[in-house]
Amino acid sequence: MTDMEEFKMKKYILQFKRQFIFAIGLLTLSQSLTVYASVINANILNALIKRQVILFVQQVGILLVIWSVVALIQYISEVFEQHLIQNLDIVIEDIAGALLALATLAYFHWLLALAAAVLTALIIFMPRLLDRRLNVTSNSLTRQNEQFVNATHDALHAFDLLYAFHSLPLLIVKVRSASIALKNANVNRAVVQTQISIIGFLGNILSQVVLIGLAGLLAVQHLVGLGTINAVGSLAGNVFNSLGNLSNTLGLIRGTRPIFQKYVDEQAFMTAPFVQSSKAQKNVPVVFQLNKVSYHYPSNSTLLFDHVSQTFYQGQKILLTGASGTGKSTFLKLIAGYLPPTEGTIKLSGHQISARSANYVLTKVLYLDQRPLLIQGTVLENLLLNQTFTDQQLIHQLLLMKLVTSEKDGALFLDLQVGTDGNCLSGGQRQRLALARALLRQPQVLLLDEGTSAIDPATAIYIEKLLLNMPALTLIMISHTVHDQVLPLFSRVIDFANLTRTQDTQNN
Repeated sequence: MTDMEEFKMKKYILQFKRQFIFAIGLLTLSQSLTVYASVINANILNALIKRQVILFVQQVGILLVIWSVVALIQYISEVFEQHLIQNLDIVIEDIAGALLALATLAYFHWLLALAAAVLTALIIFMPRLLDRRLNVTSNSLTRQNEQFVNATHDALHAFDLLYAFHSLPLLIVKVRSASIALKNANVNRAVVQTQISIIGFLGNILSQVVLIGLAGLLAVQHLVGLGTINAVGSLAGNVFNSLGNLSNTLGLIRGTRPIFQKYVDEQAFMTAPFVQSSKAQKNVPVVFQLNKVSYHYPSNSTLLFDHVSQTFYQGQKILLTGASGTGKSTFLKLIAGYLPPTEGTIKLSGHQISARSANYVLTKVLYLDQRPLLIQGTVLENLLLNQTFTDQQLIHQLLLMKLVTSEKDGALFLDLQVGTDGNCLSGGQRQRLALARALLRQPQVLLLDEGTSAIDPATAIYIEKLLLNMPALTLIMISHTVHDQVLPLFSRVIDFANLTRTQDTQNN
């Protein structure tokens, strides 16, 4: 046992010192009585052989009392186990049983105790040959458990993202891949644990046979009584059943090293009015048309906006401003088709969104949440999302978003791991990666919710100008940090606080 293991074992024993002492006393008493019962069995058989009836009856009575007391102790032990010590009592019981049985074997004949001691050493030592493999597989299982939880959380957390990019099958792929890896790690550890159990089982059976055989030879030579064979069989069962169980239990305990090590490590660190408007749109296709749209959350009857009528045209660049919590993000989700309006209708390219398939809407409209959603994996995986693009297209977008400065850097950046929720990237990098992923799809409509808030001002202005100068792109953007340099480039600026009971003001 390593110093770290001793430290951890000592820590938890001292933490529950009284309970531990009580458990040792209780289980030692139980094992003492069980071992003594084997001696009584030998006395009973010897009394029968010698036809000593009174001694026979006395020994049977004692045996009944012993087993009654053992049964009571077992009951108390089981209740105590559920309250506190769980498998710890198994280890105590097995050790106590083996030691007491060995001492009793020495009482019958020293050769029996010596043979039992040698066999005991072999049973304890042999499973430890697999300790290295057990540690490796246990570490692997611990890591795969973490990765499975992270991958599942990551995939489900990115549901809106995958939905928006027609990539929901990737959710299944990610979870399935993590599940298979976890299953394989679990199987590998179970194989090693089974091998340890088999070694303990074989050692148990062979040792009992050897010890009973030795007792038989000693009885033939009249070195022990015939009743001793029966007692040795019982005691051998106590010793080697306990050791067989003990080797398996200790294997399970050793398999928890990675978990306890992590625990120790963790403890060590413990709308409508315009600011600016454009000229009336003539012969320009309508993208969104809202007619008397109202909305409130299902759990709250207070309307976020009431009877809003608005028209948004192809190629327009719309800026939504206003205080936080007024419903701007919800408004974008409504026109993206994520939420149904409480009242009124929303049309996309002349068709009611509610009457169109999700696939139809998603081919035209791309919504980027204010929190960039990334899946655990590489930059490449986050850009592709199970779709196909050339390396040239990917690197072009990385250069465009100033995530890299050269094509060579771009190729390396594609292999970069983003971490859980993109924690290996800065907030600005996450937002730029989300924008690069969006522009790869060349959407007709981009709904951008605080899409540049974490990017440094100079780069944010550059990216906003880039988007605002894309003539075919319809952009509806929420921002609390509007830059003066880009404000004149917006077609319309809508103060969201006044977006109630308004009519279409496009021609104002």
